[in-house]
Amino acid sequence: MLLTSLLFGLAHYGNPEATSLSTLNTVLAGVLLAVARFRSRALWMPIGLHFSWNFFLGPVFSFPVSGFTFGMESLASSSTAPVWFTGGAYGPEGGAALTAILAGGILLAMRLPAPVASLGAGSGVD
Repeated sequence: MLLTSLLFGLAHYGNPEATSLSTLNTVLAGVLLAVARFRSRALWMPIGLHFSWNFFLGPVFSFPVSGFTFGMESLASSSTAPVWFTGGAYGPEGGAALTAILAGGILLAMRLPAPVASLGAGSGVD
């Protein structure tokens, strides 16, 4: 899990406006996605989370997504909060606010109960 999360973070390091904090946040996002995969025992959960995050952050709310914009900057809001907190031109993924949210999300996801295995055909239980 840590190796793939590190690779996920490093894959985003070359993005426009990337910083050490944005890379750390992307690694933490990778951990959250991995925990979602292990807790749900299915790929639909991390794929859905990743797609939803990118879709709502960019096209819906007009924030930069990992340093990339989608041409709707005129709809984006501006902030007077410090760049280290908001992520600035990289987007919320580059800010300390997301670091806290991801840490909380990882802890919450780790506490969720794993789904109960079904006892249907082919389960080996008679």
